[in-house]
Amino acid sequence: MMIDTQTTTLLLTQSESKLQEARTAFFDSNKEKSEQLAREVITSIENFLNLKAEEHHDSESENRHSLIRCLAHAYNRIGSIAYTQRRFDDAINAATTSLALAEQVSDSVRITNVNATLGDAYLGKSDYTTALNYYSTALNGALATKDKVLAAMIMGHMGIAHKELTEYATALEYFHRAKEIKEELGDTNGLGGMIINIAIVHQAFGDYNRALESFTLALQMFQELGDRTSIAFALSSIGGLYFRLEDYEHALSFYSQALSAQLEIGEKRDANVARGNLGHVYMNLGEYDLAHEYLSQSLAESIAINAVYPQLHWLNGLGELYSQKAYSGFSPDIAERYLHEAVEISKVHGIRNITSVAYQSLDTLYKRIGNWEKAYSARDEYEKIKQDINLEGAQRKAAEQEKVREIAEKEKQLAIQKAKHEATEQLLHNVLPPAIAQRMIAGENLIAEKLSNVSVLFADIVDFTQLSQSISAEELVEGLDRIFSAFDVLAENYGLEKIKTIGDAYMVVAGAPDPRTDHAHVMAKMAIDMQKAIRDFTSIATGQEIQIRIGIHSGDVVAGVIGKKKFAYDLWGDAVNTAARMESFGEAGRIHISEEFVRHLTQTLSQGKEITPLSFTLREGWDGVIIPRGEIDIKGKGIMKTYFLERSDGNG
Repeated sequence: MMIDTQTTTLLLTQSESKLQEARTAFFDSNKEKSEQLAREVITSIENFLNLKAEEHHDSESENRHSLIRCLAHAYNRIGSIAYTQRRFDDAINAATTSLALAEQVSDSVRITNVNATLGDAYLGKSDYTTALNYYSTALNGALATKDKVLAAMIMGHMGIAHKELTEYATALEYFHRAKEIKEELGDTNGLGGMIINIAIVHQAFGDYNRALESFTLALQMFQELGDRTSIAFALSSIGGLYFRLEDYEHALSFYSQALSAQLEIGEKRDANVARGNLGHVYMNLGEYDLAHEYLSQSLAESIAINAVYPQLHWLNGLGELYSQKAYSGFSPDIAERYLHEAVEISKVHGIRNITSVAYQSLDTLYKRIGNWEKAYSARDEYEKIKQDINLEGAQRKAAEQEKVREIAEKEKQLAIQKAKHEATEQLLHNVLPPAIAQRMIAGENLIAEKLSNVSVLFADIVDFTQLSQSISAEELVEGLDRIFSAFDVLAENYGLEKIKTIGDAYMVVAGAPDPRTDHAHVMAKMAIDMQKAIRDFTSIATGQEIQIRIGIHSGDVVAGVIGKKKFAYDLWGDAVNTAARMESFGEAGRIHISEEFVRHLTQTLSQGKEITPLSFTLREGWDGVIIPRGEIDIKGKGIMKTYFLERSDGNG
């Protein structure tokens, strides 16, 4: 039986489609459907690859590698599902198969993800050392590919593993690194989780006030997000802090709230923890029967779901309970059995803080029954572990790390402030005249002044509305940008100040903010050059030349800066309104100017001379010509004498 390339390609397409569907189902909490789809992919690809092996065809190695990558993906999906269902051994088996396949085809991204899955599974089994080995490999991969989301998740889990191994300073370092990334990504929920983890370490250091502040902050963040699972976790954390403070009434209240919330949302494992914690509280309140009920139920549930770390707490709790002479079931033998079991399991998993607590409880038990030799031995073991944990040393190291972080944060903030200041200066220089920008940088809050003898120019594109309806939005914006950019270059060359653009209108001033005696002369040159520049542009819709109307007037204006966040340098006054009227009452392709502008331009009218077509020098090599238009009725201004400005050689 021969298998063609088309068959291989079809299988690859179908497999990728199913895996995408499986991913969607997984995140929609439809784990059953997700696993079914992944297993369908595994079955079809494995059958196909076995068939291919029998045919001995190697010509399709690229497609074969793609199929193996899909197979690795499918096994990892099953591993992820098993992990969420706390089937840790199943998760490890599936992920190990996935890892071997991914390594076979050098799929670095899948290798990273599978190592993270294996880390999660071993973390769930409380095998923290093995988890850290897989996490370290996964973290290197995530950092290499700059996958910040995955890197932050791995760092947070590594922090948890180090915390459970009582390596508190290292745990804090990973928690803070994860926290920084989550802040950068805007992951509020993840940030709250890191705040709680950091607070738990400070709680272990005995810094209860700091821990309570952090727990409360995280609770508020979760409440704002409406994340009920995280809210319950925060409530439980606060309950634990009050328990350590021996404020059992508050501990009871917060643990009870957490348990109710967890039962309501179906978080069985977390509910099991809250119930066991309540057992500890009831024991300290002397309600021993309730304590036994809660602790026994939690222990049975923890064993059923293979939750090692909680088991140890309940074993310790039951050991302490049976050590209480006031308890009707007081039994040193049962107490000893529970506490030794806690010691043995915690030693296997390297959970030294639990081992320490168990030995301390054994010391108390043996003293209570007068077995001083065993008490001495238990106390000796407790002291050894306490010395190994070296809580004070961990605190000092954590304090040193925090100082380094504080210095780094200060330097970061200084750099940010400097960058913001430089960016603000650059922004102000980009949007405001240089002299105005410098005044604002110097701290001047209100900039407003009256300026005499300025020339204001308005220009707009003829038939712009009709043009805008016949071309696309992209063509319209691109065209306006090219035209106005050409005008900007002219304004900069002449030392004029562009004020703004409004739609298709362009406004520029000469003589503001810096006064100049040649404002009219230089504005005349600007206007003629604008008419010349516009001839380089044609209508996309018609292919014809684009024309502009220009209007100019000279007079007094008020100038200043408006806005608090978006600054703008603007002009107001009759001179501005009149210049706008010159433009709107002008003619296509011509420069319409007021009598006042002519006076400033030529000084002729001030000498009482009548204007007929009048030539005057604008620049070496060419002259300007002023042509009377006569008297016209300008809306809002009445009867005005106006003129047209042109170049005399016919090339303008």
